[in-house]
Amino acid sequence: MSQRSLWKHIAESEDGWVFVAEDDIHLDSSCAELFVSEDWIPQDADIVKAETAFQKIRTSWMSRKVGRRWRAARLYTNHAGSAGYFIRRETASRLYTLTENYSEPTDETLFNPEMGISDKLRIYQLYPAICAQDMLLYGDGHTEGLASLVRPERRKKIDSVKQREKPRGMAYLKSKYLRLTTRRRTVPFVD
Repeated sequence: MSQRSLWKHIAESEDGWVFVAEDDIHLDSSCAELFVSEDWIPQDADIVKAETAFQKIRTSWMSRKVGRRWRAARLYTNHAGSAGYFIRRETASRLYTLTENYSEPTDETLFNPEMGISDKLRIYQLYPAICAQDMLLYGDGHTEGLASLVRPERRKKIDSVKQREKPRGMAYLKSKYLRLTTRRRTVPFVD
């Protein structure tokens, strides 16, 4: 709900792009150049995911150089986490409307194609990532006060995703197409 209300605030703002960050992220110490201008953001992008969850994802083979040390590639598969991403004002407005009846976690809503929203957006993945959550870098108990209150619920969801049936029909064909036309990678975080 907090990110949804933030989307409403962004939609009503004058800013073309906004960086959304959760309070438990670690930022790359050299990423300041990405906050000076939005000129590096791909023209067709709705969202640029800036974090990593250290999981295997599928991105486009083609990528664009952004800044002096990063690249951006289209994101085609689920990539957990919504702790750091750039969002276009118009996209925030669309998301606020599209998610009126959603109750799923933001990262599922934004970055899981099975939810039906990410297929309506052009999402890019920044790599290496400029941020990562504390719990992914150091474990749940690393920093007092930053421990996740929703971690057990997330673990159940992750476990249920791992137990899903294999895709069939059109979903199977789409998965085969993605394997042929995309690149599988784990997005690093280099601080």
